[in-house]
Amino acid sequence: MAQPHELTDLLAAGEDEGGDAYALVCLLGLNGLRVSEACNANITDLGGSRYQPTLRILGKGDKPAEVVLNPRTQQAVDQAVEGRTTGPLLRNQWSRRMQPHNAAAILRRLASSAAVTVRVTPHALRRSYITIGLLQGVPPRDMQRAARHTKADTTVDYDQSERSFHKDPTFVLMAATARSRIACVLDRRTSGPHRVGDLRACRKAGTRSPAAGQSHAVHRTTLR
Repeated sequence: MAQPHELTDLLAAGEDEGGDAYALVCLLGLNGLRVSEACNANITDLGGSRYQPTLRILGKGDKPAEVVLNPRTQQAVDQAVEGRTTGPLLRNQWSRRMQPHNAAAILRRLASSAAVTVRVTPHALRRSYITIGLLQGVPPRDMQRAARHTKADTTVDYDQSERSFHKDPTFVLMAATARSRIACVLDRRTSGPHRVGDLRACRKAGTRSPAAGQSHAVHRTTLR
């Protein structure tokens, strides 16, 4: 599974190469399509409006679905289409419909170009799409709907974030204590005369009393 920075590098490598490779990595990494869904899509499946383009796909179990294309994916798809009005959305190097093994080869090439050392496969990008989305705060129900999973348990099984240190309580505690330090400064800026205990509390919190700083500034002005 690609981490956020690795997916970023893959997308950049795809953008540098352009064309079908760029569209492929966007559809898999930013829209979470299965490789079969991306390879079987046709140009005539593009729809929606100018401001909200979509792509109609045939999902797992022959279930039709319509996915929203973000601006970056739309730009990549436009490059792959190259003004064509019919035919496959994605083509291989022989200008025929891209096959799953073609897609896998493209991703290996992009990973090598981007110096991504983890194993990148079409399914790994779909897993990254779900995991990164959940880490970024997408509600599980919304991610389940976007991934087109019938059961919520399937989405949870894809989620690799439980193995990540990002959810460790230590980060919550760090954020909470950082807010306390800010509150300490703001409280002393709006309160009256500072007592010795107040100054000591600010120093313990890693801050400096604003009044103390002002007194030093006045003293320097007086000396001048």
